[in-house]
Parts: sequence; C-alpha cells; structure tokens
Amino acid sequence: EDKKSYHDAAAAFVKWVEETLPKLADRSSDNTLSDAQHKVAQFRDWRDAEKAAREADRASLEQASQNLDSKLKASAHNRPPFAPELPVSALNDKWQALCAAEKERDNALSTELARQEKLSGLVKQFDSETAELEEWASAKEKYLATQEPIETLTQAQIQQNVLKGYEDEYNTSQGRLSNYVALAGSITSDNYKESDAVNAKTKEMQDRWAALKGHAANKEAALHKANETETGKEALRIEFANKAKAYADWARDAIEAIDERFFGTSLEEVSANQSEEQASDQKHRSENEQKHAELTALQGKLNDSGSKDNKHSALSLADVDKISSSVAEACAKRQHAFAAELKRQQECEDKRKEFAGAASGFVDHLTKERATIEGIQDGEPAERIAGVKNAFSEGAHAQGAIEKPVAADAEAKAMGITDYGKHTEHTMPTLHNKLGTHLQWVKNLLASHEQDNVMKERNDASEKEFTRREGIENLRISYATDASKLNNWIEKANDEVAATVNVETVEEISALEAKYNEFVAKDKEAHAALYDGLVALAAKLAENDVVPQPPIADVTAKWNAAQADLAKRGAALAEEKQRQQSREQLRLAFAEAGRDFKSWMDNFNEGLK
Repeated sequence: EDKKSYHDAAAAFVKWVEETLPKLADRSSDNTLSDAQHKVAQFRDWRDAEKAAREADRASLEQASQNLDSKLKASAHNRPPFAPELPVSALNDKWQALCAAEKERDNALSTELARQEKLSGLVKQFDSETAELEEWASAKEKYLATQEPIETLTQAQIQQNVLKGYEDEYNTSQGRLSNYVALAGSITSDNYKESDAVNAKTKEMQDRWAALKGHAANKEAALHKANETETGKEALRIEFANKAKAYADWARDAIEAIDERFFGTSLEEVSANQSEEQASDQKHRSENEQKHAELTALQGKLNDSGSKDNKHSALSLADVDKISSSVAEACAKRQHAFAAELKRQQECEDKRKEFAGAASGFVDHLTKERATIEGIQDGEPAERIAGVKNAFSEGAHAQGAIEKPVAADAEAKAMGITDYGKHTEHTMPTLHNKLGTHLQWVKNLLASHEQDNVMKERNDASEKEFTRREGIENLRISYATDASKLNNWIEKANDEVAATVNVETVEEISALEAKYNEFVAKDKEAHAALYDGLVALAAKLAENDVVPQPPIADVTAKWNAAQADLAKRGAALAEEKQRQQSREQLRLAFAEAGRDFKSWMDNFNEGLK
C-alpha cells in the first residue's frame, strides 16, 4: 500500500511537471505593458503558491522513498531494495528541468517588462513632444496666415524683424523635429504595438514643418512688398516734413520781417519808403504761394498712396494752410499798417505844429508874469507879500497857462510822437522845468519877504515858550524822581513776596507773618499816595503832549502786580500758619499720649517688682 501511494504521488508529480513545462516555455504576448505586468504577477503567484506546494510534494516523495527502502532493508525476509518506476533521482531530474524552465521564463518576463516600461516612457515622451510641437506649429501657422495691418515703414520693418525671429525659431525647431523623428524611430524599432500610429504622426509632423516653410516664404514676399510700399510713403513723408519745416522756418522769419513796423519817424521818411514797401510785399506773397503749392502737391501724393499720419512732421497740410494764411495776413496787415502810419504821420505833423504854438504861448506868459512880480518893490514886507501873492495867485495863472501845451503833448504822445522836430525846441520836460523854476523863484521871493515877520514872531513867542518848557521840565523831573522811588519800593516788595516760606514751627511762621504785616503797615499807604501823585503828574504832562518815562501805563502795571503779589503773600502766610498750628496740635497730642504711656509703663513695671 505504501508503494502504491508513492507510485501514484510520483506519477501525479511528473504529470504536473510535464504539463507545466510547456506553460513556462510559452513566450506569447499581446505586446503591451499591462500584459507584461499581468504575466509577471501571474508568474510570481505561481512560484509562491503552486510551485512551492509541488516542491513540498517532491520533498514528501523523497522522504517516502527513504522510508520504504529502510523498511525493506530491516525486513527479516531479506527483501530486495525499493526500486520504483519513478525513483527520486528521476523526480529530481524533472524538478531541475522545471527550475531551469522557471528561470528562463523569469528572465523572459523581466526582459519583456523592461522593454514595455521603456517603450511606455518613450511613448509618453513622444506624446508630450507631439503636443508641444503641434501647439508650436499651430501658433506659427496662425501667425503665418495672419496679414498684419501695415501703415508705416516702422510697422513693415517690425513685421520683417518678427518674421526673421520666426525663421530663427523655425531653424531651431528643425533640430527638435529631428530629435522627434529619432524618438519615433526608437519606439518603432523596438516592436511597439502602435508603431503605425507613431509613424503616421511623425510623417504628419514632418509634412507640417515642410508646409510652414512655404507659408513663411509667402509671408516674406508680402512683407517685402509692404516694405517697398511703405518705403515710398516714408520718402514722401520725409520730403513733406523737411519742406514743411523749411516752410515754417521761412514763414516765421518772413512774418518777423513783415511784422517790423518801422516805416520812418517823419512824414518825409514814410512817404519815401512807399515804393520799397510795395516791392517787399509782392516778393513775400509770391514766395509764400510757391512754397504752399509745393506742399499741397506733396500731400496729394501722400493721400494717393494711402498714407495717413506723418510721424516725421508735427505739421499737417491744415497747418501749412494756416501758415500760408498767416503770411498773407501779415502782408495785408503790413500794408494796412503802412497806410495807417502814413496817415498818422500827417496827423502827427499837424499835432507838432499845435504843440509848438502852445509851448511858445506858455513861455511868453511866464516872462510877463515875472516882470509884473519883479515890479513890486515898495512898502513893508507884509505889503510886498500881499502884492506878490495877488499877482502870483498861488501859481494858478502859470498852471493855467501850461495846461494847453500839456494837453497838446498828451495828445501827441497818445499818437506816438516822441519829438517835435523843426517846429520848436521846447518839450514838456523843459516847459515843466521852466514852470518849476518860476514857481521856486516866486516861493523864494515870498520866503525872503516873510523872513522878517517870522523873526519878529519868534522873538515874541520865545520868552513865553521858555517859561512853558521850564515848567514841563520840572514836572518831568518830579515824575522821574517819584517813579524811581516807587520802583525801588516795588522791587523791595517783590523781594519780600519772593522769599521762600520754609518753616517748621508756629513761632517761625508767626515771625514771618509779623514781618510781612509790619512791611505792609509801614510802607504800603505812603507809597499808595506816591503812586496817586505820579498819576496826577502824568496827566499834566499829557496835557502838554509829553509822554513821561517810564510811561504811566508801565508804572500802573508794576504797581498793580505788586499789590496782587502782596495779597498772595499774605494769603500764603496765613495758610502756612494754619498748617503749622495743626501740626503743633498733633505734636502736643502725641506728647501727651507719650507721657500717658510712659506713666502706664512705669506703673506696670512697678507692679512686676
């Protein structure tokens, strides 16, 4: 029965090995990472479970064979050794064959898993690179298909530079595309399951790159044409800008020359310049029209070319039109000004003659009035004064006489007349000088006549004034003396109230209070009378327009301040006295309590004895 059991188990073991060997030799695969991972997992499960169980079976069979052989050798019947059809050695050979097949499958599965993992990584890289290249290509296709609006040479040059930048990017991307193609080759050469899709995507990417080159050539041609067009426009803009600036400069200088309004200073000079003015006006008008026509024609070419703004010039055709109008207007204004000046010079000539006549009449009046006043020589000074004043009438006659040339001169100045030429040597400054000299002469004459009267009046008033001044001086001296006395007392009072109240007993504060009361009783009333006297003296000095020194207001302020400080001092002393009295009562109470306590202690100690 043991032999049969061994035989059945050995047969089952060999059958399992023979059935398992083909499975281990199977190298079929669906060429995917998931299949490789699944087979590796299955293999590990088989090795850990099924193979481990069979290895235990092999060990059991070897042990059973040894047990049977031992029994037979120990038999008393001298039985032959155990010799089964499937000895342990045969089982071991089968097991070694299985282990070799196991190792080969393990290697095969590991190699396949590594290949699939590598392919998975390469495919992910391929997909990522595909997405980035497609995004780049889409953006560039959109850029190359876009026709940017170009209205200036700068815009055309910018777009050409942008295209050049694109071409640099494109050339750089060729290397990246080559790497992409190489990556695809690495994938397909390793038997990738979706190699056809990889090859298709690679060809698609290569075709897009080839197409980009054609699109770029088309865009380059369009930009080159736009550049040529804008270069022509730019040349027109620059020409317009240069001529417009030159025209503006010319117009500025021309208008500055045209605006010069000096036609002469006399009727003769202005009349002589008339033909020259007409020739200059014609020259400016002709040049202005020519330059304006040239710029108008240039702007027409710019408009035909489709050009809009001109960054090279701050001047537009509208500005040029305004400049032309400004020059024409300046010419018209100059002609009008010349005609007005010619008329004004005629009016000025008439006004010069009018002023000359008025100036001559004024000088004649002064001559006659002086002769009349010089004739007044008889009588007392007072009588001569009356005669001169009557004839002079405080200068009214002379002032009235100058009004006519003053009015004529004012009208002349309003007309721009600065001199009176050949018609008179007189001007308003010389006429005013003559008037001033005449008025001063009369003033000096009257002063001479009045000097005697002044001297007499002074002699009469001198004695009276001396007496008045002497009285005022005495009042000032008295005021100053009393003010000094009062000030000394106030300073003394300030010292009194400024002393620090630093006491510890009732006796000390009482002494300070007595000193304070003595000072107030002794000096305050007497100095109050002194202050009232100063107020009265200050009033008398004020009646004579004299301000005493120090001013009574300052004295009053110091007096009032001293009174207030004295009152505060008295209150402070009274308060301190009350405080010291309270402290004294506390000290007395303490002393009394101390004595009582001492007496008690003495009695207590005596009782202890």
